[in-house]
Amino acid sequence: MKRLLPYGSIAAAILLFAASLLIPHSCANTSAAPAGGPKDTIPPLLIATLPDVNQVQVSTSLKKVELQFNEYVKITDANKNIMLSPPQEKNPTVRTKGKGVIVELQRELLPNTSYSLYFGNAIKDNNEGNPFPVFALSFSTGEQLDSLMYSGLVLDASTLLPVENTTVILHSNPTDTTLNSTLPVAATRTDSYGYFVLRNLKDTLYSLFAITDQNNNYRYNQTEGELIGFMDSLIRPVKRMFTYAPEIQPYFSTDTAGLLRRPLEGNVFLFKEVGSRQSLRGYKRIQPRALELKFGAPYPEIISARIPGMDSTQIIRQHNSSRDSLVWWLTAPSVPDTVLMHLTYLATDDSLNMLVPRTDTLRFTPYVDEKAASQEKELANTGRGRTDRQQAPPSVKPEREVMDIKISALPDLIPEQGIRLRFKSLSTAPDFSP
Repeated sequence: MKRLLPYGSIAAAILLFAASLLIPHSCANTSAAPAGGPKDTIPPLLIATLPDVNQVQVSTSLKKVELQFNEYVKITDANKNIMLSPPQEKNPTVRTKGKGVIVELQRELLPNTSYSLYFGNAIKDNNEGNPFPVFALSFSTGEQLDSLMYSGLVLDASTLLPVENTTVILHSNPTDTTLNSTLPVAATRTDSYGYFVLRNLKDTLYSLFAITDQNNNYRYNQTEGELIGFMDSLIRPVKRMFTYAPEIQPYFSTDTAGLLRRPLEGNVFLFKEVGSRQSLRGYKRIQPRALELKFGAPYPEIISARIPGMDSTQIIRQHNSSRDSLVWWLTAPSVPDTVLMHLTYLATDDSLNMLVPRTDTLRFTPYVDEKAASQEKELANTGRGRTDRQQAPPSVKPEREVMDIKISALPDLIPEQGIRLRFKSLSTAPDFSP
């Protein structure tokens, strides 16, 4: 027996069907990516530190300093940005853990000493790279925290331009050998404007020096070609640190107006000290066909320089402006991967304190392009975890060029001057055959 629907239900179904015809239909758009939210431009927020900011009576056996943020962060240029003042014989190591930064100290802290741990521009958020403002953590192993500061500017003596990443150090009662052998009582580094602030200082007299600390040991090494500058008189800090002091405000590196308004108390001019003791202080291969030799004093007297398989007509010498470095350009048809040079020159004898002939055999290993090697390292890090068949996308592959050639010519002058080709460097064994 069939069951009939009541008239009310039939009428309702008809009405729903008619309504569906009036409503426009659309399908999901699968060709476009879903719209994301606004780009993150907010820097990380510091939540906690260990020890606390300006904490006193910190244990001298403190092993690590921790900073906790509200998001994941990363560290960039730790050796350039992060430093402890007063410095230790062995620099601290830095790593990230979760949403925090951990600085591991390699030596015990000094008793009754105020410390400043500088972070510079090292901390950025993990996703967009938004920088955390320039920050320094102060604490003391004694019952009080020294609170004086001294600010200034480091300039190149020859150009009067600011010098970035210069190490500024303080010494108390220095002797002739203090700069070469003793750690300073306070240290900091200049920013991109050449500006520096020495924090948490005592009310006493200091000798202030600035050095381009190439080996990062807080000591002046003239034989390494480091520049040096100093204040011509003793300094005594008088300004006291406080929360809103413009010298120590956590400025962003993009705040040009704020950075230029910071007060300063003195200028330090960097110069290169002329060496008096002659020696070969370094050599390396700077191009496939270029060998660089650096000497301890200007105007080195070269008695002979012989490269097996090449005569003197295939070697072009070039010196720098200060006359303490020489570059040998090799013009032979082919150059071996490893080049040996038998060099005889006049060097200072330590016992006689006079110039005597000295012969060294220098071995120049194959040239390595550090920029290309860095790109390959980044590529390896980017492609970590991929199988052999999974290649990194083209956007992260370093571009490789066999030879860099620049061509310049003026159409009207081609009959007289021809076409000029400029090569960045030639390969060690060029083949010009057609």
